[in-house]
Amino acid sequence: MKNISLLKWVNPAVSTTTDDKILETLKYTIDNILVPLADITFTVIDKNRTVFFTDTNSQESSGKTNLLGRATVSLYTTSWESEECTINAHLTKKPDIKAPPLTVKFIAAVKAITLLPKDAEVSTSDSLTLTATVTDSNDKVKPGVLVTFDATNDAVLSKKSDKTDKNGQVVTKLSNNKTGPVTVTATAAGKSDQSSVKFLSSVKLIDLQPKDVEASISDSVTLTATVTGTDNKPKPQMLVTFEANNGGVLSKKSDKTNEKGQAVTALSSSQPGSVTVTATVGDKSDRSTIKFHQPDYILHIPQPVPVTFYTTNPHGLWMTVKSPTGKNVDALDLTVNTGKYLVSKRKPVPMGEGSYLIPIVCTIPAEESPDNSTVSVSYLTETSNVLSCIVKYDYP
Repeated sequence: MKNISLLKWVNPAVSTTTDDKILETLKYTIDNILVPLADITFTVIDKNRTVFFTDTNSQESSGKTNLLGRATVSLYTTSWESEECTINAHLTKKPDIKAPPLTVKFIAAVKAITLLPKDAEVSTSDSLTLTATVTDSNDKVKPGVLVTFDATNDAVLSKKSDKTDKNGQVVTKLSNNKTGPVTVTATAAGKSDQSSVKFLSSVKLIDLQPKDVEASISDSVTLTATVTGTDNKPKPQMLVTFEANNGGVLSKKSDKTNEKGQAVTALSSSQPGSVTVTATVGDKSDRSTIKFHQPDYILHIPQPVPVTFYTTNPHGLWMTVKSPTGKNVDALDLTVNTGKYLVSKRKPVPMGEGSYLIPIVCTIPAEESPDNSTVSVSYLTETSNVLSCIVKYDYP
């Protein structure tokens, strides 16, 4: 009588989700008698090579039957998509004794992920709550699935990853201090969904004052930018940036607005000319132009006037030039305008520490009566800040 050896799968057909492991049991009998401690070799065949035995992490495994003549194997897949494979089993020492091929089908654990809201607009001063919901192949919510989020345009997410709760959901908040479109992508188990969010400016306007002024290169000008929101109220804690052209120097290139919505900087320049300052917050900006000029010097004549000149003797008029800060200035280019009978044959001579000597002679003809005349002193050939003194003539 011939012995009949039989390898038989206990569960001949299996389907499971991709995030579960498959446990399959094989029974070995001879003439319907269970055979313990028999060596069994298992192999798995799949076209994508994504299914593996758990104990070996490969597509081949081996084991022994237990005292009940059964051997159990466990499989898993690295794919999140639906996957089908075939499991083969045979006696290790007698390969011709084998079980019929067993087909196992993995069903995708995650069918879809939905990210809501789909299209939204939000102010840069606010945030938007986004909810990702994960469902399985039976259209039921899927808890415990890892969801990752990604956002474009430097937008900030409160959560970049988390596992779904009992409702199959993960919530994150999106914010951005820049205006413009942002795309958010939520991904779970190879599935993804996107939402488009447009960030709008929360600023209605920015006003930079003073608008157009003149200043000396020895001074600085304080500029104040006031930011108003779309609700017509001052906007505190808004970052304002300042830029200056033509060599202008700013005390602060950026500043956050205070409770009055104001940010402050100071502008100075080492050379005459116009400097334009631009204040920007978000997509709003305003400009102010400052015209810098040479400092206004103060001219001092220390001796009292009138000064008596004698027609036969030349006389020197002393004068001191000081800057607005009180510092004496040497080597200034001065121009002297004399009166009808006075002549300055030389330019003012700098004597140090801001003092100048103005040589003046009298040219009154003897036949004319003595008269008064005026000496005017100005700097840089300009007519502003002219100091005059009355000069009296006497015959010897």
